[in-house]
Amino acid sequence: MTRHRLVQFGLPSLLAAIGAGEVLGNDEIGVKGIAIALIVAMAVVLTGRYRWPVATLAGVLVLFTIAEEAYGIADATGSAFAILLLTLYAAGAYADRRGRWVGAVLLAVYLGVFLLDSTTPVGDFFFIGGIMTGVWGAAIVVNSRQRLASELAVRTVELEHEREEKAKLAVAEERARIARELHDVVAHNLSVMIVQAGAERREIADERPETAEVLQT
Repeated sequence: MTRHRLVQFGLPSLLAAIGAGEVLGNDEIGVKGIAIALIVAMAVVLTGRYRWPVATLAGVLVLFTIAEEAYGIADATGSAFAILLLTLYAAGAYADRRGRWVGAVLLAVYLGVFLLDSTTPVGDFFFIGGIMTGVWGAAIVVNSRQRLASELAVRTVELEHEREEKAKLAVAEERARIARELHDVVAHNLSVMIVQAGAERREIADERPETAEVLQT
């Protein structure tokens, strides 16, 4: 199993086990079976955070809301809140631009509807809301860094290809220059040879007609 797979499935499994231990050790939670089932369900949904970050966030928010509003489980277990924070981070870090907007709306709706109600202390709202917003903001920064790194990597490859093409062009131009110089030198030498042969032919035309004929040819 690769490291990515180990993190993808191992971390939710660990949180589910911790959550089950928290539920079993808390006498204030009466519906332990339902509480464990909800935490396990949140952990299972969390495994899809890399492939479907926004859908995972929506599913975890729904399960977390049920656990908190119906059974009061979220306050009694830190693992449930940890799963929610991990989901928030994944949605901000791995979703595309449209997905991040959807995730921001989901976060705003959750904070506005389920935390800012008549039974929620103002201090708790700002504390919990601040943590969730901070995690979301950190994820956005990570996403921006990742996109910048990807763009720089692509640009580096493009520049490398451009450098190679320029090097090939420079070599081709140098070869063409050498070929032109060789052509000029050869043409000049041939011209000198022809002139010299013509002069020699005229000098020996009467004395050695056979050699003069060869030079003429």
